[in-house]
Amino acid sequence: MKQALAWLLAICSVSMAFAQTDTPPQDSTKMVSDTSEQVDIHHFSVFFPTASHEVGDSYFADLDTIAKQSTTANSIQLSGYTDNVGDTTANHVLSQERVEAVRAYLAQAGVPDSLMQILAFGESNPKADNSTEAGRKQNRRVEINIYSSTRTQEEFTARGDTTLYETPDIMLDELKSKRGKLVERTMPSPRKFSGVRLNAVQRNLTSSNGGTINVKYNYDSGDARPKKLLWTIAGAAGFYEEPLAETATKGKLSLKTSFPTQLAEGEIAIVASLLNANGQLSKKDTVFVKLERVGTGKLQISLSWDTETDQDLHIVTPAEERIWYRNKIGENGGALDRDDRDGHGPENVFWETDAPDGTYTIYVHDYEKSATENAFIITVNGLGTNEQFYGSTRHGAKEKVTTFTKEGDTISWGEEETVAEKEE
Repeated sequence: MKQALAWLLAICSVSMAFAQTDTPPQDSTKMVSDTSEQVDIHHFSVFFPTASHEVGDSYFADLDTIAKQSTTANSIQLSGYTDNVGDTTANHVLSQERVEAVRAYLAQAGVPDSLMQILAFGESNPKADNSTEAGRKQNRRVEINIYSSTRTQEEFTARGDTTLYETPDIMLDELKSKRGKLVERTMPSPRKFSGVRLNAVQRNLTSSNGGTINVKYNYDSGDARPKKLLWTIAGAAGFYEEPLAETATKGKLSLKTSFPTQLAEGEIAIVASLLNANGQLSKKDTVFVKLERVGTGKLQISLSWDTETDQDLHIVTPAEERIWYRNKIGENGGALDRDDRDGHGPENVFWETDAPDGTYTIYVHDYEKSATENAFIITVNGLGTNEQFYGSTRHGAKEKVTTFTKEGDTISWGEEETVAEKEE
């Protein structure tokens, strides 16, 4: 993993798992506080035995202490993990059981459900080497992440050319859901299993600053139609509510969101739940997004797609020059700085300084000549615009996505295209 955004998954990490029958790692029960830069950070660690999700009574006192401290917290994130022994799906379920056991204890100790956010990672994100028993002990855990800060948003975002977004709340606000409204409280958790289900088709996605992702879900809304999709960035104190037009109680839905152009590289977790018309809520579902840092400037055009195939971004400039993998540096200042051959993207063309006036055409080419469909997203940023275009390729087609005309500091759009251009 390249440089990670520390806040994204464990901004103020309080690692707590539960009692082993054997010796826990050194200093696992010691509280450590760090109040530098007005951020309150505590660290705990306790561990689960193999295949267990029982809360060890020797750690009840520590949990009670956390419950008392929660009165000053903005949000509490509970993250469950396992080692890599056994079936991957079973491990994911076990991590859910572990984190639910912690949530239940903290709730009875007085922590409001509205303050707690539950995440289950299974065997993902190991803390130590799973090839040794000592490492596996450290990976069988639940982490409790407590965040509170008195720094202002301006203090967080004054970082120059790239923004690290040191709180998930600032990141969430920057995403600005086009369909939903931001609710400024912790995303709720279901109090009991309701039969409503939401499951991501892909758990790991890749995008970039200035890029767009389309998170696809399968859903079952139980005995009532789906009403809203609730989603947030792991660790944020707020969440978005997006109204749904779907009427079937089973089907597919998607969450589309774009990332700011000045975002630094790292990894985030997007957490979502489905709310049905009867007010029943699904368990939270987590998707991990690896963010690459690509070039940006006055104009940026990015491509991402949903298969492990080689798709290529082509930009034809006003001078009829084509910027693509065989001509990465254009004479007019544009450059292809990322050519992805392994799948998902991103591919990216940008003009750091002003791009020339005139008409541009965007193409996506299925270089791999795939037998199956490749759904893609084109995102155009710059000159006051942030636009997304959706399409697909197959059998080596080169799809003409759209045209636009730049004149000074304005962009006007041509009609979107779905006609495949033959490969030259």
